[in-house]
Amino acid sequence: QAMTYKSAAEAKANMARDWGVSESVVDSSIAAVKANGGFGQTRSVWATKQLAATGTGYEDSAQMYAAIARASGGNLDLAQSMWGEMRGTSERAGRTDLKAAYGMGAGLLSNIKASGETRTDQIRQKFATDFADLGLDAARGVDNMTIMRQKPKAIRNFMRDLETSQQINQAIVENPSATPVEREQANIKLGQIRAKMENMQEYKAYGPEINSEYLHGQRTVQVAERDERGVPTEAIVNVDAGLERSLPHAVRAQEKAAGQVMPKWNDAPPAAQMSYEQERQRRIPPEEALRSGADRPPEPPAE
Repeated sequence: QAMTYKSAAEAKANMARDWGVSESVVDSSIAAVKANGGFGQTRSVWATKQLAATGTGYEDSAQMYAAIARASGGNLDLAQSMWGEMRGTSERAGRTDLKAAYGMGAGLLSNIKASGETRTDQIRQKFATDFADLGLDAARGVDNMTIMRQKPKAIRNFMRDLETSQQINQAIVENPSATPVEREQANIKLGQIRAKMENMQEYKAYGPEINSEYLHGQRTVQVAERDERGVPTEAIVNVDAGLERSLPHAVRAQEKAAGQVMPKWNDAPPAAQMSYEQERQRRIPPEEALRSGADRPPEPPAE
């Protein structure tokens, strides 16, 4: 995570906010990067792509897109190339929530570049509606059995995106100032969302219990901006509302203690799953390496 920045100063100024870590973690991660070749554009791009391959490196699409925006340094061709590669690695790592249609993702990267934003919190807020659409597209592109065997973060994000999109489109349908075309498009999306959510419920037995719990998390969506007719144009999502209440306390505590690293459940049917600790030790690199990118860094360019 520290290596996704191009310099130690940039990491020090932004890492705690972008990744939700403490200042002590920031300092130790920066020291680890310096001890293993240092910062730079090449390593920033490498680390950003590597986090997608772990399946646990990114909390959600907003965090991943922000990292791409920083690493690409305003080069849209590089950003879209990185996105194309990371779509595939995320899917193979059990994170289909990060894999939307290439054209949708590339278009959003273009809009993010035009905005000039690279901070995760600002990107998540400013493009909340776009991320909800990406989540809906990603969910519709994956069969329900596969979804339920994804990492728990994927299920959580699918439900956030689906419920956010549902509330936004319901507001459009109910707004008397919306045009017939806008209402028709919103109704089509509402039908897609309801069908997907119902189907996911039917297949919840195919995944671990924690994934079923995430299906019941409640979220609140606050409409932040409307156009002159009152039609929603932007939303702010309270991403944790109801989550603590819906998940068993012991499971939530275990997830936090493990640095939010969860097992790769989709390799085998539930009966053949390894224990949490066995799976974590077998697949997940040390947390310090995950944060610093220092496990397998590329060689620095020759002078």
